[in-house]
Amino acid sequence: MKLSENWSISYDTYNVVLECRETRTKVDKSGENKDYESVESFYYPTLKQALKSYLQKSLKKSESIDEVLRRIDAVEAQIEALNTAAENKN
Repeated sequence: MKLSENWSISYDTYNVVLECRETRTKVDKSGENKDYESVESFYYPTLKQALKSYLQKSLKKSESIDEVLRRIDAVEAQIEALNTAAENKN
């Protein structure tokens, strides 16, 4: 389930997995810049805990109170949309 451009949630047997995929650049031995895909996985026992973590992680890049509030509203809207989609499946 895609949350944003870089973030998604999936499930394994025992956990909810929050993943962040980003394209990063590193300098190789010859001094050239090389792009690579970085994947960070975070494991949680419940969807609610994974979504709370996503909210916290998405706020880290905020530079002002207005931006924090805007990001909170956006993430809460995403969570509400996911809840509605899940309810409609049942």
